[in-house]
Amino acid sequence: MQRLPAAGSRFRGHLSRREALAGAVITALQGYGVEVDTVRAVDLDLKPGVETDMGEGDDWPAVHDKLLASQILVVASPTWLGRPSSVAQRVLERMDAMLSETDDDNRPIAYNRVAGVLVTGNEDGAHHVISEISGALGDIGYTIPGQAWTYWHLGPGPGPDYLDDDRGHEWSLSTGRAMASNLVHTAQALAASPLPAPPPPEPSAVGAWPRRTAASMSRNPTGRARVNTLEELRVRSVQGVLFTG
Repeated sequence: MQRLPAAGSRFRGHLSRREALAGAVITALQGYGVEVDTVRAVDLDLKPGVETDMGEGDDWPAVHDKLLASQILVVASPTWLGRPSSVAQRVLERMDAMLSETDDDNRPIAYNRVAGVLVTGNEDGAHHVISEISGALGDIGYTIPGQAWTYWHLGPGPGPDYLDDDRGHEWSLSTGRAMASNLVHTAQALAASPLPAPPPPEPSAVGAWPRRTAASMSRNPTGRARVNTLEELRVRSVQGVLFTG
């Protein structure tokens, strides 16, 4: 299993604080037998655009090949003005081309791959950065496991960098180890039971919700759907909940 972290770094040619924290995640992943390849996006010439190849001098096609060879992706970004860096945003914009790519089974090319996010910064906003990057990766087709992120910051306002201050490191490292575990085990689950291609659209059924009947689903005294075994889960209806607000 291969894992590819795409890092958006602040200083070309220097160890960034994201790479310092990413080292702990890399070590945890390697402990599960994951082969690791690191891409410093800031050192590449990634042309603007939403195509896989934007022409002469574009370094993205080689990154795209690495993405297709990997089952796990981690995007690392600083918190700049409470948002992802322009480098991380450029990576996501170039990944937009994957929306129109499919595999031999007509599945979106990012299906059955998992992704997580790593964020550092000396100001607040890490959760916002995580949600923006995770949302984009989910749109592209990646599966985002629960708690597939880690971050470090010292709260609002200016302050020291991750490399300059030991406060909060243990929490970030522990969360990073949990992140690695969740990414690996979700990737293994998808490898064992891959997502199929999306069903073709049925215009007549758009907006229609299947009706639940006593014949299609048994209920326990609380009125909730009851599934006793994994085999039952595979063959019986599954109840979902949609929250609106």
